[in-house]
Amino acid sequence: MESSSRPASRNSNQDPTVGGILQEAHPGTEIGDQGASLESIQRLVILLTGQVASLSQQIRDRDQEFQDLRAMVEETNQIVTRAPATPEKTTAGKDRTLPGFALPQTKVKPPPSSHLSPSSRHSSRSCSPLCASTAPTLGALTKVKVKAPKPYKGGIGADAKQWLAQMMGWLTISGSQFASNKDEIMFLLINMEGSAATWTLPHIALIGEKRAVIKTPDDFQREFRKAFDNPDATAAAAERKITKLVQNTTAAAYTVEFRTLQLEINWNKNALRSQYQRGLNWQVRTQMAMMTPQPSSLEEFMEAAVHIDNVRCELEASRLPRDNKPSNPSKSSSAPNKGTSTGSPVKPGDPHYVSKEEIDKRRTNNQCIKCGRKGHRAAVCRTGWKAPGELKPKEDKGKETAKVAEAEPESENK
Repeated sequence: MESSSRPASRNSNQDPTVGGILQEAHPGTEIGDQGASLESIQRLVILLTGQVASLSQQIRDRDQEFQDLRAMVEETNQIVTRAPATPEKTTAGKDRTLPGFALPQTKVKPPPSSHLSPSSRHSSRSCSPLCASTAPTLGALTKVKVKAPKPYKGGIGADAKQWLAQMMGWLTISGSQFASNKDEIMFLLINMEGSAATWTLPHIALIGEKRAVIKTPDDFQREFRKAFDNPDATAAAAERKITKLVQNTTAAAYTVEFRTLQLEINWNKNALRSQYQRGLNWQVRTQMAMMTPQPSSLEEFMEAAVHIDNVRCELEASRLPRDNKPSNPSKSSSAPNKGTSTGSPVKPGDPHYVSKEEIDKRRTNNQCIKCGRKGHRAAVCRTGWKAPGELKPKEDKGKETAKVAEAEPESENK
């Protein structure tokens, strides 16, 4: 037994790997001919266990970093392509390494401590600078699509000014789809109809030549204003409208229309304020006259007028109308009609039934369709539905008096 165990201890003593690890871990440990002691082997096992745990933790952290990177790449791909996608679900036990990424082949040196703190693990998995810079960069890829204005059909004044403003605004947003100024000018010129298309024909023929008048969008605006914009006529029309403008609804609507016309005329602030005040509702003007101090500028005057008018409208809306006051129930209730004085005709088989032919006949003779008498309408009839011959027409009071007078002498002669 001794001969069999002695060579094994001798071989372990001569093993450079075990001896080197023991000497590196515990420099003061002496390894004799009998080999390493049990205590040294225990220390070696503890040391190896710590190193294995450290390497395992590093591998898990590295695996988590690759998972975060993969999720970030997939999210970036979804944002760029604008297609809905669900990230792949990873299961334990399968290879979760990214294609094209290889783990480092060099040996990883163990950290000074075999246990990593939570803060260090969190910092190792922190988002890279690419993640922080991706969101604002991708936002610039979104473009706003605006429909081009309808073709201009001609006309001088406000219509031309409005169309030109809309077209220049659209060109500012969607002008990147044109390769050059030549394409922009061609689009502007062909986007016209009627009398305006006649004006564009000479300019279209000169596109690309040196003698062309319209070469840039600014040139187009200048020539378009010369042809279709008439500042004098526009200002004169605006002056006529603003002098006739009055507040018909609310002060807010009146102010909006006044400001629109204000931009077309060249009046000073005092004239504009006087004209604005003249068109206000008389109640608003009364309240404005009692304000102390008076608004200094036209804008402040408009804001105060709108505020006063809003309060006035609220007070009028909260006031109880006279028509809605409760009336006396005794006066409002009418006496019930006698018999068959209901609003709906009686059904066939009822002794008071009136046929449709009889109703038409009574209507033709200007009689009440219910009772058959003249002098009133069916809506105010108190008798109700009466069949033909059921109700005799009333006799004249004069005739009744004459009959009574004739009957009295006859009785006396007897």
